[in-house]
Amino acid sequence: MKKSVKPIKAQTIRFFSLLLLVVMLWGSHHISQTTNIIAKDNTNQTVSLLLVGKEPDTHLLPLVFLVEFHPEEEKCKVFTIPPETPTSLSDNNSWRQVRLDNLYRKGASHEQIKINLENITGKKIDHYLKMNLHGLEKIIDELEDVIFYCNEPIRYTSVQLDKGKHELSGEIAVELLISSLPQNPTLGGRLIRDMLASAYEVTQGELLPSLIWIGINNTSTDMRMRDLWQLHRIARPIPPEEVHVTIWDAS
Repeated sequence: MKKSVKPIKAQTIRFFSLLLLVVMLWGSHHISQTTNIIAKDNTNQTVSLLLVGKEPDTHLLPLVFLVEFHPEEEKCKVFTIPPETPTSLSDNNSWRQVRLDNLYRKGASHEQIKINLENITGKKIDHYLKMNLHGLEKIIDELEDVIFYCNEPIRYTSVQLDKGKHELSGEIAVELLISSLPQNPTLGGRLIRDMLASAYEVTQGELLPSLIWIGINNTSTDMRMRDLWQLHRIARPIPPEEVHVTIWDAS
């Protein structure tokens, strides 16, 4: 009697997309260039990704990023979209004004959020990825904190750090990211790179199973493995110093 083969859960495939995206984007530049597995077709195509971070309790979206990979220039542009950006939502054949961070709480689907961001930015968005911010905090804690260097004292309402080296817990790292990006995208960009660098150091080791489990329960994306592989081929040659974080200017 043949045993039936259970299909792979869609959530599992989705999280592998997230995990591999993080590892490949910042980690693959460490891989020896003698092992060249990048296919040559379709690698000059710009790919854009909508990344949103959701508060699990309020369902607000305090973190909204539009990420563009430009393989011909070997650059990655990260635009942080202010959460107070006005947008609109269709409700029973009528339109109402809502803040960007309120879209999900007001019932907007992932596709509707993506369309709204396309209208705001005037750019085509290929994929989206949503992550529960508590899940991001747990991942950072599993990484045993993020090493972050403050060039000057940081004084935000929710985060205060003195000048020097700090080991940030998941809660502090996420609060700093939310607080810094609207006012200081340079600092927020450094924090993003430090978070990804910490992830790369351990994701190939014994923490991988627990990180996968956290991700399965805290992420949602429309990316398939084929989409991820295309993104990997495009992102791999981009060095970390060519990842630029700026605030989106609607004007």
